[in-house]
Amino acid sequence: MHRAQEMAGTALYLASSAGCYTNGQEIVIDGRNGVHFTAGDARDLASKVEWAWARPAVLDAMGHAGRDDFERLYSAETNYKRLLQIYEKTVARASAN
Repeated sequence: MHRAQEMAGTALYLASSAGCYTNGQEIVIDGRNGVHFTAGDARDLASKVEWAWARPAVLDAMGHAGRDDFERLYSAETNYKRLLQIYEKTVARASAN
């Protein structure tokens, strides 16, 4: 099997420090579920891609961690619970007034 075929379907999450947060929460955790690079620095980005390419087992582990994080933080059930909490707080505030 060729290296490119082995890597097919493997995700590498790359994020600059400016683009890896949502609602104050870090999405891409460097070394756990992806790799950070310096925004605007093509050499840094290239070095991170080369680093990942040379470490397929680490890349695979980061991919699994990313999937686990997604399922824990952003699943339909989790989002439903968060939305329900928002509605409950809104109704409670409206009832208090």
